[in-house]
Amino acid sequence: MHVTRVVRQETVDGWTNYARIVDAVLVSIAVLLALCCWITAAADVCQYQPIVETMNRLGVSLRALPVLAVLKIAGGLGLIIGQWNEKLLTAASVSLAAYFAAAIVVHLRVRDSFRSVAPAGALMLISVVVFADSFTK
Repeated sequence: MHVTRVVRQETVDGWTNYARIVDAVLVSIAVLLALCCWITAAADVCQYQPIVETMNRLGVSLRALPVLAVLKIAGGLGLIIGQWNEKLLTAASVSLAAYFAAAIVVHLRVRDSFRSVAPAGALMLISVVVFADSFTK
C-alpha cells in the first residue's frame, strides 16, 4: 500500500520531505490501530477466555461480543479505506474514539484498575490523533 499525501509542495528547507515522513508515520498509526481493532475483534468472536472474564467482570453480556467485534472490524476497515477518502477516515476515527470512550466509562463504572482501563484509553487517544490527521488529507 502506497499512500502519499503532501501537505505543502514547497521544498524550502526540506519541508516536502518532512511532510512525507510525518504523513507516513500517521498512515502507519492508522494501520496499526486498524490491526489492533481486528485482532481484538477476532478475540471477541473466538470468545478468548481473558475477554470473557473481563466482560463478566464488567457486567457485559457475552451476547454483545459479536456486535462489538463487528464495530471494531468496521472501524478498522474505515481507517484503511479512509486513507483515500477523508470523510470515511473522519467517520471511522470518530466512531472508534467514541467506542473506546464508552469502554473507558464501562471500566470506570465498576471501578476497574488503571491497568485495565489503560488500553482503551490509549486506543481512544490514537483514534483522536487519526481524527485530527483526517483534516489534513
